[in-house]
Amino acid sequence: MSLFFLRRPATVAALVLSSAAAFAAFTNPFTPSYRGAPLTQYAYWESFVFGSGGLNDPTDPASTAAATLEQLNPDALVTGGGNLYIFNGIPEYVLRCASPARVRRVALQTSTFGNELDYAATVLEYVDALGATRQIPFSSSTELARYPAFGVAVETLFEWELAPAADDITTFSIRFVGADTNISLDALALDIQHESPVASYCAAKITSQACAPTLSTSGHPSVASGLPFNVFATGVIPAAPGAFFYGLNGPASLPFKGGTMCVAGPIRRTPVQGASSASACGSQLAYDFNAWITSGADPALSFGAVVHLQAWSRDGAASFGSSLSNAITFTVAP
Repeated sequence: MSLFFLRRPATVAALVLSSAAAFAAFTNPFTPSYRGAPLTQYAYWESFVFGSGGLNDPTDPASTAAATLEQLNPDALVTGGGNLYIFNGIPEYVLRCASPARVRRVALQTSTFGNELDYAATVLEYVDALGATRQIPFSSSTELARYPAFGVAVETLFEWELAPAADDITTFSIRFVGADTNISLDALALDIQHESPVASYCAAKITSQACAPTLSTSGHPSVASGLPFNVFATGVIPAAPGAFFYGLNGPASLPFKGGTMCVAGPIRRTPVQGASSASACGSQLAYDFNAWITSGADPALSFGAVVHLQAWSRDGAASFGSSLSNAITFTVAP
């Protein structure tokens, strides 16, 4: 993309569009170490369609993030080279993104010509569980490039470390503004790293007490978070022994002990334990799967491993003396 403009007094600029793409993309692009790894998403804009009143989708076909960029200033326009240009008033940009699970890290790269952004005003914004809007300043910013170009061309990297945040942030906006008028937004690159979404599948075997053992979780699967990722099987026979079994080769749907084996082999399992003594389908097996990951008992449970997991427990009055839960799948995060 390219844009030539001559500065005039006040806020008016005369535009002359170049036929050559002199400033395509970034001159000094930054690639986060996690880009392309499991549990990451990416989006890139090198040209824009809507100056004001529309949502600009990423232009790189390889983009995977559900993200859009909007210019809130009503005097924005799109140049012939695809830049988003403000000739009157202060530009206000909002980049919206939705992640499939809790966000751990965010990186945003900006490329502008003319005047500069108000870098300190760049914030990540989200709505918490109580409906309150929260803003988080960037954890770090780095100037990637600066050179004369229709004023000055600046490329900047903003990064947020969100893993310590108390809230589970899955949907967020990044708001950034200009320090002056006559700003041409040339390109954006967005990278996010998120936790693993946990998906349920398969059907449980009904117990002799007419309960359907159901899996649920709390926390996030990780090789190094230091926090628990608890897996619960609720609805098993009270005080009965049981265990969680899992595989790393996808799902299955095979007859097994009067129910369905939902995990493809080879099968691994956690240690046998006793369920709680709650009644009325409230009895639980519970296990901290992160403790199992970090114990080293199964070296295959490394970053990026896709786990399919199910629970078995004793049910003496049922066929084959067993009950089986539904199943879940998740990916082990860093």
